[in-house]
Amino acid sequence: MLILDDTGFVKKDTTSAGVQRQYSGTAGRTEDCQIGVFAAYATTRARALVDRELYLPKSWTDDRERCRAAKIPDERTFATKPELAKEMVLRALASPLPIAGSCRREDRPSASRRRHRLLGRQPCGEWPAGCRRWRRERWNAE
Repeated sequence: MLILDDTGFVKKDTTSAGVQRQYSGTAGRTEDCQIGVFAAYATTRARALVDRELYLPKSWTDDRERCRAAKIPDERTFATKPELAKEMVLRALASPLPIAGSCRREDRPSASRRRHRLLGRQPCGEWPAGCRRWRRERWNAE
């Protein structure tokens, strides 16, 4: 099972990459913070963090000098959190991990449908607590 989640890291400065006033679930309010999108792999026996991406708001990606000062590569462009999650799912599927499904913390039906649309796939079968399961063959069929 691949588990996707984003979390905020409250920061008091605005020079750390990606910091701006934005909602942080960790703080429970809008704060100056960074947002990270994470992918963890879990089985009944163990779990591990397998991928991560820093969310960069448009205010950052539109300011190349600010990005350079924070050592962010010029090729890094704006991507929404769902787009970052999509890239992580695709990387995980290309890896040797036996991915049977994917879910997001507090997954809502609308979020699941949006993720399926982004990934260009349909769920096949139910997974506990609103998560969806896919067959690897369906992901790789194209």
